[in-house]
Amino acid sequence: MYWLNGNAVVAVVVVVVVEVVVVVVVVVVVVVVVVVVVVVVVVVVVVVVVVVVVVVVVVVVVVVVVVVVVVVVVVVVVVVVVVVVVVVVVVVVVVVVVVVVVVVVVVVE
Repeated sequence: MYWLNGNAVVAVVVVVVVEVVVVVVVVVVVVVVVVVVVVVVVVVVVVVVVVVVVVVVVVVVVVVVVVVVVVVVVVVVVVVVVVVVVVVVVVVVVVVVVVVVVVVVVVVE
């Protein structure tokens, strides 16, 4: 039977310690890489969500502004048309009344 001497025991202990250190270093590196990847993915997702929200808000604001401008233009055009029609009707009525009065006065004399 083979009995380990002192040097062999030290060599086995050193090999076991080195293997444990290597395993711990590999586990730490894997954990750090996973954490970095998760952080990068979370940051990218947050940036994409913020960009999408900003774009949607800008589009909504532009659409609202365009709708308001169109409504204001339509209201102004309608008001102008109504005022012109009213003025034309008043002028026509006044002309007709003046003509009728003149005709009546001429006929009566």
